[in-house]
Amino acid sequence: MTRFVVRLSTLGRWSVLLVLLNLLGPVAVADFLTPPDEAVEALMQAQGQDLTALVRFFGNDGNAVLHFSTTVDANARTFSFLLLPGSTYLGMPFTMSTTGSGNATDAWTWTTTSTLGTQTWTITATGQFVDPPSFFDVFVDIDPFKDQHSYVTFDQTASRTVSVETTTFTMHDIITNVDTVYKTTQRFDTHVLQGPDAGKWVWGDVTTDQIDGHTLHIQSNGFSPRDGGAGDFTATFVPEPSTFLLSVSSLVLLVSRGFARSRMPHC
Repeated sequence: MTRFVVRLSTLGRWSVLLVLLNLLGPVAVADFLTPPDEAVEALMQAQGQDLTALVRFFGNDGNAVLHFSTTVDANARTFSFLLLPGSTYLGMPFTMSTTGSGNATDAWTWTTTSTLGTQTWTITATGQFVDPPSFFDVFVDIDPFKDQHSYVTFDQTASRTVSVETTTFTMHDIITNVDTVYKTTQRFDTHVLQGPDAGKWVWGDVTTDQIDGHTLHIQSNGFSPRDGGAGDFTATFVPEPSTFLLSVSSLVLLVSRGFARSRMPHC
């Protein structure tokens, strides 16, 4: 079982939000993954949850291509990632910086600080890798309204680590203290451990969904050496349906014009 509790505090017009993520693995996790493996998996989960929060609360930018540098220290059980300077999202300057660490009991924490235009927010998370067969459904009184619960299972061979994740989004009623599920999405990740592609990883949504009025389909492709060291990843976002349809329409129009020109008689 892996459990993450994430606290998201935003300044300006955004209120304090506590986001709960239960990442539960019904197969071996703590003894299954080595400390270096845990560090890379924690990094992948952190960036995925950070970017999910970005889309949920600020909207989707299908034109954004975000480049990050990363560092993993296998011996110290730490990871970090930093959005490269000059990045933009939704046409505004965007920064994101994350540091995370784990201890001998397989407990992990990470803190992310981000700014988008004039808005600033911080995510602080704690997590615990725990052996199965225990399965827990953790309830937390959330303020103000929204939670997300992620259940992750890991499968590892000599060549790669693969995870399957189900994220359930709930709306919390602070009066009745009842959570109502309103969306479930599927995620995955793969980290190559051996061969010419060793260190490469991918994390992403399996399908395109709508969450809180925004298109949610993120994919991150990165490189993190299993034994630690410098790496990087790039995150992309599927465009909103209206933007995608406009792009397709423009492409069809260009093709049609080209076809019409090709059929014009030559003098």
